[in-house]
Amino acid sequence: MKEDLIAILGPLSAIVSFVLGRRWERYRRAQDTRADLLDPIQNWIRGVEKFIGILGDTLCSIMLHSAKPMTYDFNERRISAQFMVEHTNEVLGILESRALSTRKTKPCTDRLADIVRVLDNQVKCTVLPLENEILEQATTGDLSETFLRHVGEIKLSLESQVQEAYSLITKIRVDLN
Repeated sequence: MKEDLIAILGPLSAIVSFVLGRRWERYRRAQDTRADLLDPIQNWIRGVEKFIGILGDTLCSIMLHSAKPMTYDFNERRISAQFMVEHTNEVLGILESRALSTRKTKPCTDRLADIVRVLDNQVKCTVLPLENEILEQATTGDLSETFLRHVGEIKLSLESQVQEAYSLITKIRVDLN
């Protein structure tokens, strides 16, 4: 009787172990795929960070009466703008797909999606026009201390959002592993 029970339970436990092992492996692959989806988002945020740096570079160059940008040359600026244009839809699509959302990551992914949308809007509607406004005001000699303070506040606000985005990406990566 005991031998019959062992003879039945041995293969049954092997089948259960095999099925659970395959299920765990699929789960791990799905988590790894989700983690890989964070890479384009992180690269896009680096692009936003570069845009913020370009804004600061423009402001510093104008204030120091430099004939050309001090840190980012015109080719780097063009490449940065091209990168943002080419990758924004990919990043927004990843976030809209909800593929990063799991029970553990949902609050962070929702907040990250909000920040990315805000940063996208601010780059398009605030940073780019502000850079042109800096150049125009410098040309006409109307660059006021109030305006410079305003630009500084926007830059700090954007940097704070970028830092929060990096923090959220880190938390999501940890939760997926």
